[in-house]
Formats: sequence, C-alpha cells, structure tokens
Amino acid sequence: VQNVMPEYPGDKKFADIPAFRLSVQRTIEPMSKVVFATDNALTNINDSIKTNNFASFRAAQVQFARAIAGSGDLSQKELLAAGADPAILGGTADYISRLFSSTPTIDTQNKIKSTLEAIRTVSVNKANEEIDRQRKIALRNKNYNPQDVETALDFPEFKKPKGGTGPFTDAEKEQRYQDYKRKQSGVNK
Repeated sequence: VQNVMPEYPGDKKFADIPAFRLSVQRTIEPMSKVVFATDNALTNINDSIKTNNFASFRAAQVQFARAIAGSGDLSQKELLAAGADPAILGGTADYISRLFSSTPTIDTQNKIKSTLEAIRTVSVNKANEEIDRQRKIALRNKNYNPQDVETALDFPEFKKPKGGTGPFTDAEKEQRYQDYKRKQSGVNK
C-alpha cells in the first residue's frame, strides 16, 4: 500500500522544520558552548564569592578556561565594550587556571565575574544576531509557517535573564520550564 498526498499548485516541497532547526543549531553551536561554560563558571564564582570556597573557585577556573577557549571569534574590543576586565583578558586568561593555589580576593573574583558576564553577553548577542538572520531568511520562504519558524528558533540559553547577564536564577529557570510545559500542552495561562 502506498499513500500519495495530493499536490497543490504552488506547493514545491514540504518545509523540513527539524532540519532547519538543526542547521541553525550547528551555526550557533560555538556560542552555545561558550554560554554553557560561562553560566557554569558564573554559578561557581558566585558561590565562591559568597562562601570563600576554593572548590567553587576551582570549578569556576575550569569553566572560565573553557569559555575563553570557546570565545576565540569574540574580539577583545567587543569583550571590553561589554565590561570585561582588561587585566583578566590581556594575557592572564592563558594562565588563570594555574595562577591561584587558594581563593583569590573578592576584588579579583569580581573582575573574573565581570569578564565572564562580558563573554556571555557578547556570545548571546552574536547568537541572537544569527538567529534573527535565519528567521528573516526562513520567513521569506512561503513553505515555512511563521509559528513553526519561531518554535524552531527558540533557544532558551540565548534569552537574557531579568538581571541582564547570566546565568539564570533557579526561579527563572523554573518559570521558563513551566512556560514551556504550558505551551506544549496548549494552556496559555
């Protein structure tokens, strides 16, 4: 048995939304990795600042190194404009993972934190610019439903938290999750 769907005039082909999303994901993957690393580093550096816990600081160092390594296409100018500390970016970023054998001063940790926030901000902005370009291209294709395009381009990691920089608080993550569940079930409350 073979099912054949009728062809309608003007229907060129089925719009493959999952393939479109996957293509966009591949394009923004470097920024996604940077955002993931900076969110983890920020969570750990915030804990280190609050508790003076070296283990938290050490975890932040590892994630900071990942964020810096992944941010290769982010220019120093963009990062400095976004609030990165020049001392952290200029040369010390390479050896920051082995620079401290104990928890550094709060001032140094705050400089690391502001640099991480700048890296995150620039990465999020670059990703959102690409997502917007992809949205414009997709919406020009009459085979793509605008609602499907919006759903395909929903990447929560690139939404900005209420404070403006990352990471999201647990309450914000929970709210986003609940909103997502309501959307999936069709409830708009």
